[in-house]
Amino acid sequence: MHNKEKKIAIVSGPTGGHFFPALSIGDSLIEKGIKVKFFVPERGFIINWLNKRNYNFSIIPEVKISKKNVFIVPFKFLYNVLKCFIFIQKENFVAIVGTGSYTTFPFLVAGKILRKDIYLHEQNYIPGKVTKFFSILSRRTFLTFPYRNKLPEKKVVVTGFPLLKEFKIHISKEEIIENFFLDKNKKVIVVFGGSQSASFLNKLITSNIDYFVKKNDFHIIIIAGKEKVKVEEIFFKKKVSGIVFDFYYNMNELYSIADIVISRAGAGTISELTYWKIPSILIPYPFAGGHQFFNAMFLQEKDACFLIPQREEIVYNFPLYFEKFLGNYEKIKKALEKVKIYDDGKIVNIITGALNEKK
Repeated sequence: MHNKEKKIAIVSGPTGGHFFPALSIGDSLIEKGIKVKFFVPERGFIINWLNKRNYNFSIIPEVKISKKNVFIVPFKFLYNVLKCFIFIQKENFVAIVGTGSYTTFPFLVAGKILRKDIYLHEQNYIPGKVTKFFSILSRRTFLTFPYRNKLPEKKVVVTGFPLLKEFKIHISKEEIIENFFLDKNKKVIVVFGGSQSASFLNKLITSNIDYFVKKNDFHIIIIAGKEKVKVEEIFFKKKVSGIVFDFYYNMNELYSIADIVISRAGAGTISELTYWKIPSILIPYPFAGGHQFFNAMFLQEKDACFLIPQREEIVYNFPLYFEKFLGNYEKIKKALEKVKIYDDGKIVNIITGALNEKK
């Protein structure tokens, strides 16, 4: 069977942390001449990205467990498995790639029933439940971080996080500084918290605007999400040297000019920071299982970031933390040179190698 006749299903969860590695893997498989179809939950940003690349995709149903529907969950789950079973049979996929989340579970169950090869990618330091369950049944389980967490030794491969190619394109710093009308003599702080967790970081920055204005050494570029107007008003009132966005697609432009990043600690963000070698202040999102803390600890233990657990107290004392970070800036920058947790093509090479063995 030639590569052009092979087809792989990629099934992703609803967050950027699940979707972007899936998209990166899909792009690389396409380059190898393998057909790809995505199966994703219905999320606007995911659909936009897939449409932007003209990918073939289908929406997969979700089963959300709550007190109100606990008795009908088993029936919904079976329905979803059956629907995914039909998807897989109809398209005759040779393999399935899953990137985590409860939304992928029915599809992976159906795939295993049909005896398809399953490949998993785990983004976080502490593997999620889907990874733990299916790692025993997978052909390979790819890990971002070098921590196997008692997963099946023979099936686990540490590969790093597959970054999107456009997130890795370097652009002239002078060009972007000029386009943004910034002062080339000031350092640039880029702040972002992700679509679901920007609010605390917005508060952290706006509550300490007077400190940054008085210091006058930095431009602040902040991705404020739904609070863009609110943050923008404060920036305007305080005459802050910076820019406020609600969302920004071309993150490589911001990474190209960033001297400092203040952000959450999603696996994708950490992988991008290690690729771009940007010293960062990481404030892990404390909810959603708390997995971001362990992601950040991986870098902290290598002196490659400045980790601050989220507490209300840090809002009021942030200038003290920031000054301490500045004192360790060069040490962090040097440590980043030795850290690499992004995939350089290993995942797709392993998958395509296995497919070629089946000729």
